[in-house]
Amino acid sequence: EPADPLTARYNELMKEMLPSYGIDFCETERLCDDENHSGTLHVHHSHVKSDPPDIAAIGISASRVRKALDEGRLPWWLVPSGTWPYLVAEAVSRSMRMELDAPFKPGLVDPGRRGAHTDMDYSLMKGSIDVIRRSFTSHSDKTNPVAFGKAVESDVMEYTGGVNTYRGAIFCQLTMAMAFLDLISRPETDTERLPELLPEAIARLASQVEPSYTSNGGRAVKEYGVKGALAMALGGYRELFSNWLPYYRSVKGDEWGLQKTLLLIMSSLDDTCIIHRAGYPRAQEVKAEASELLRNFSPEGLEAMDEVFLNERISPGGCADMLALTLLADNLLN
Repeated sequence: EPADPLTARYNELMKEMLPSYGIDFCETERLCDDENHSGTLHVHHSHVKSDPPDIAAIGISASRVRKALDEGRLPWWLVPSGTWPYLVAEAVSRSMRMELDAPFKPGLVDPGRRGAHTDMDYSLMKGSIDVIRRSFTSHSDKTNPVAFGKAVESDVMEYTGGVNTYRGAIFCQLTMAMAFLDLISRPETDTERLPELLPEAIARLASQVEPSYTSNGGRAVKEYGVKGALAMALGGYRELFSNWLPYYRSVKGDEWGLQKTLLLIMSSLDDTCIIHRAGYPRAQEVKAEASELLRNFSPEGLEAMDEVFLNERISPGGCADMLALTLLADNLLN
């Protein structure tokens, strides 16, 4: 036991006492993921990843995995590959909960408000996230994005009674999660290059999906030529990785970091949810208003924008999906 003094002393006492009772004592060295220590984690060398230097040589343990998860890291290299889908499902759930729990998001649901929605509230959306997490691991085929996405969506729609709480989020979250799982399962993957490989893997996976223009978002894409959910995935969520994720990481310590990241996304994304509810011209105004509020941010300004959105029934649901996806990318690549 290289980390816990109490357990180490327990082992020492057993080693001293048990032989006197005719019991052989054999202590197996703790598995480590540091190549300079015996008991090295038996995975392809490119999958061996170190923790921060202060704990890099500590043996693998459940408490170490839990600590990493609590800190927003995904320590997949510390667990068997059969556990990876469960860790990724938790990362998906965590990113969506963080977005949902953030207060004062203009027009959006949070723990105390329904936003600009009449058919959903915090409880329904929180329950939907729990269904997504369970459904992610219960459906085994994670190579077909269409079949997998439809299976998860069906589970959620059954739970909500047909209310579309997270259809867009299911598509983008599952696409990124499936691409990540595919990458880390390949022995040839150089995991130091995951930040540049993940967008490419997302685009490859999205290429299996046929475009559709029957949804509200699809009709907005067809009529105004804006990028919809599929086009963004086909582009590997380029703006997320080049702009939104670096910005979010720069404001992590800010009390209003999540809200500011949402405003950044709102200022650049043609949100088909807003276009459907308020029209294309108003959607362009919303982008400009979000950019201005981000430049001169204040909680009062956020509250004023929320009041306007509630009156006009504007809900930046696509931006909320991208905020949660940014949080997922941060978790997977942290």
